[in-house]
Amino acid sequence: MAEKRKAKVDATSAEKRQRANGKGKAISKKSERLEKISAYLPPLSDVHAMFEDMVGRVEPPDPAGQLYELNIGTVCSGTDAPVFALELLIEALESKHHGQLFTFKHLFSCEIEPFKQGFIRRNLPRPTVIFRDVVEMAHAACDPELEM
Repeated sequence: MAEKRKAKVDATSAEKRQRANGKGKAISKKSERLEKISAYLPPLSDVHAMFEDMVGRVEPPDPAGQLYELNIGTVCSGTDAPVFALELLIEALESKHHGQLFTFKHLFSCEIEPFKQGFIRRNLPRPTVIFRDVVEMAHAACDPELEM
């Protein structure tokens, strides 16, 4: 195990030396990313376009690949952004003809703020369980009669 770490450290050091500019200073990863930003492309301000752009940068998956089923639960949910992001990702995959890679079922949210609970209730499917706090969620998890 120690040999693998040492090899990784040595490789990292070698990479830094290779990235060094003429003055002997290592070029940071941030500056490498900035070099890749195109000033000629318009900024993305539409969330749908952002997800389509992300999906468009990857190779299409194997059409015979496995369909993954995800069960989602969020704690300190806020507006449950991960659930909406997954929905947008599915839409973007379909629009780029990548097919369906996964499905998901939103099982529960845990949010103490009533107005955020209301947002979740109005914007997510009805079977979603909303817990007031993690203590309530923990008690429910111990209840054998509750099915999620």
